[in-house]
Amino acid sequence: KLTPDHQVIIVNDGSSDSTGAIADRLQAEYANIVVIHHLRPTGLGGALEAGSSRASKELISIITADGEFWPTELIKFYDCFKDNSVDLVSSYVPNRKMPFYRKVLSWVWRFWMKLVLGEIPQLEGIYMTKRSIHTPGLIRNFSGMWNVEFILRAKKNNARITHIAMQMRPRK
Repeated sequence: KLTPDHQVIIVNDGSSDSTGAIADRLQAEYANIVVIHHLRPTGLGGALEAGSSRASKELISIITADGEFWPTELIKFYDCFKDNSVDLVSSYVPNRKMPFYRKVLSWVWRFWMKLVLGEIPQLEGIYMTKRSIHTPGLIRNFSGMWNVEFILRAKKNNARITHIAMQMRPRK
């Protein structure tokens, strides 16, 4: 609905289920789908770097496939770029419901981020960015910290960043 000129990149990060076969079938059926296969898992950062490095369109959006965030949310992100006042749109989940132990872990994580990095990058779901602020190969962290490093590098390079609220759904 946003644009007929789009690309979908599926990164099969060493899945042992039928993800690879399903992705290949979709790629054979739709010309705008690109599939990247990793023989072994590379971690969240490795998958994100592989996918974003292959992106060929002006805007790149990252969304996990675990069902917590729906692709229909991308409309909100896309709308933020209409007046060309932002380079990156990040998201957060207000009033996120989680068990007490997760709240403690989250607090420790945020405390550590503030202590080590001096700030806490805001990212809890989908984000969308201009391709021009992503330099493939520049990010060295292939763990779950890839997103954090990406946002901090963008901020350091004076990228205009905004944040929007999102709804999080239970994982399937």
